[in-house]
Amino acid sequence: MNQAEQRFASYLDANDYSWTFEPDYQAEFALVERLKTKPDFLVSRGGVRGVCEVRQFESSRMRDALEKGGGRIFHGPKTAYGALRSAIWEKAEQLRPLRGLGVPLIIVLANPLRADVVLDDRHVSAAMFGNPKFGFTIDPRTGGLAEGTKMRLSLEDYGVFRSPIWHGEQLVDWENRHPHVSAVAVVHERLNSADWRDEIMRSIPVADQTLEAAGRAAVVALRTVKERVAAGEEPTGTYRWVDLYEVDGDQAVAVPVGWFDGARDRRFGFHDGGGYGLSSAG
Repeated sequence: MNQAEQRFASYLDANDYSWTFEPDYQAEFALVERLKTKPDFLVSRGGVRGVCEVRQFESSRMRDALEKGGGRIFHGPKTAYGALRSAIWEKAEQLRPLRGLGVPLIIVLANPLRADVVLDDRHVSAAMFGNPKFGFTIDPRTGGLAEGTKMRLSLEDYGVFRSPIWHGEQLVDWENRHPHVSAVAVVHERLNSADWRDEIMRSIPVADQTLEAAGRAAVVALRTVKERVAAGEEPTGTYRWVDLYEVDGDQAVAVPVGWFDGARDRRFGFHDGGGYGLSSAG
């Protein structure tokens, strides 16, 4: 297994899932013919099975561009979301031969190599459903935001699960070209020592709101961390959690409610009225 697959396996073990890596799907599902693809994980929990295909990232495109540009870069949606969008599309195709088996089909993303992709909720949802667009209403008298209104975020077009349908030059509808995919899951990992250091930093009082006071507090905090590290108090190890992004494909089997429900796990989905965002958190 590569490092992303190992990270996902560690999450599964820590949360009491049963799993098999690259099993014989023909035997597992009593298929007449062998599948053309072999997704990474057959997962089971609470008597329900699901199939998960994992994607690792290695791109250094943005760092290379920053180096060439002397530390500056101007980029559009293709640069910001292209690698992530392509990865999700690729894994959706890997899962396509399993559609119709009656189990959740989940794309799993992880970035243990710290490649040039951002796996926060804004970037993942934009890759899935379309480029983000901010809208607002201006008061022409003041030039500012109109009273009683606020900024609006919408996902514009060209996501993996939201593609435009054109009739000539007219946009007539939208379609999900991968209606068999149940969800996209992102496996995050963090050092226990990082949380420990953050807690120490927060515990140091700041005398007032000035930069000088903040600087003095930071020096004290760093000294405290150094002393406690020398005393052997710094914790070891890591922990993992999953952000799950549901998809509403009409051929998909929903991810069970009891899955990805750890203390730090989060689930994103569709809201009444057509919005998309956080629906539950551990």
